Amino acid sequence: MRRTIWTFLLLLAITSSFAGCGNGGGETERGRQAQETSQPRDKRETSEAARPRLADQWAGRVEGTNAYISVFTLDDGQAGAYLADGQRIATLVLGRIDNETLDLEPARGTTVAGTVRGDMVDGTATIDGAQHPFSAQKATGTAGWYRGRATIGGQAVAAGYIILADGSQKGAVRRGEEILATPTFDPANPIIEVEGGSVTVRPVAEFVEQEGGLS
Repeated sequence: MRRTIWTFLLLLAITSSFAGCGNGGGETERGRQAQETSQPRDKRETSEAARPRLADQWAGRVEGTNAYISVFTLDDGQAGAYLADGQRIATLVLGRIDNETLDLEPARGTTVAGTVRGDMVDGTATIDGAQHPFSAQKATGTAGWYRGRATIGGQAVAAGYIILADGSQKGAVRRGEEILATPTFDPANPIIEVEGGSVTVRPVAEFVEQEGGLS
């Protein structure tokens, strides 16, 4: 009888031990699964936090032309300028800023070089081989560059507008090198209708946040 009791207790202890291991394994597995589930969110949050943001922007006129220019910098050192005259010029030039000096790469025969001095940027835009001085002041309120892109009829369409402090504007909607339209842009109504579709045009800060950079 005593041997039977001891055998029963031994079997009970062994069974409890295995049950405990099973529970521990389940908790570990659940913890691992929870960690794996959280990783995509963490990666997304890290990716969002790592995206560049608009640092500053300026807007002004290019001397000797009908073009306006908007210069902008990002917090990761990227920089760019958009030039538009509402007729044939609708050009985005990209590059970097280093020690307050802009060095923007050629694009469609256009280059931009300048120096940031607080609320002003002064420099030279080379258009079709001719150099034109420009001066731009820090953009506030509705002033600045507005950008939009869409696919219409299977083709990429881009819109760009520059609004100055006095409310005047220059811009266009284009497909490649072709200017499709030059309607007046209203920041309060950012959708521009063109043949076959429409383009939503946003302030450069929103565009950069959406696209993750300048393009």
